[in-house]
Amino acid sequence: MIEVMCTKCKFMYWPDEMYKGLCGECHRDTRMAFKPLDTLTIRSDLKIGVIYDGDAGERLRFHSGMAEFKGKKVTIRGYVGYGYRIVEDYGIWSWAYDMFEKVGGKKK
Repeated sequence: MIEVMCTKCKFMYWPDEMYKGLCGECHRDTRMAFKPLDTLTIRSDLKIGVIYDGDAGERLRFHSGMAEFKGKKVTIRGYVGYGYRIVEDYGIWSWAYDMFEKVGGKKK
């Protein structure tokens, strides 16, 4: 089998790891709703132990250690394959798309 190059990051991948010319990582980045340095509010109605959906297919549980951020404005640090990272918790927790509040019909 011949490897192919991702059109965005230029790394080589097997064809079954590609989607429309992009590797899995670059394709996921095109679907991310939030970008680094976006300022969002964590939902105040989150329940400990409940699983919330992400925007790239991940499902993440809300843990007791995350509760201190409920209702607070946070800054997106980045995205790591299984959820968003925020600056305020030093990237310790993974946050799902559905853990953020909606403003004007979209999450912000």
